[in-house]
Amino acid sequence: MSKVKNKIFVGVCCRSNLVYALASDGHIYVYSEERKLSKWMDIKVGRAFGCSLDTTNDNLYCACADGVLRVFDLKTLKHVTTFQKPPPLGSTNVETGVKKIKVANT
Repeated sequence: MSKVKNKIFVGVCCRSNLVYALASDGHIYVYSEERKLSKWMDIKVGRAFGCSLDTTNDNLYCACADGVLRVFDLKTLKHVTTFQKPPPLGSTNVETGVKKIKVANT
């Protein structure tokens, strides 16, 4: 892991006296209220762009390159799920087995 002070942070969220910081290289850092790094993890993406908290379910959402959205448990940073990539621009899949439909450009 390279030095944290040289990272480019693209998202920061706070919850329960903890600060969750997402770096552009796909690392999550958790800081305690004493400003100490309590844990970190690599979410294994090429690039990250932002993060958000869901306080109802205690999840951290990380927006990443190629339309990848990863979800982590706030307490453990355990991977919860990765959302499916969105369909290509200009088309969408209505349901499984149905041919693609062209979406009108406005």
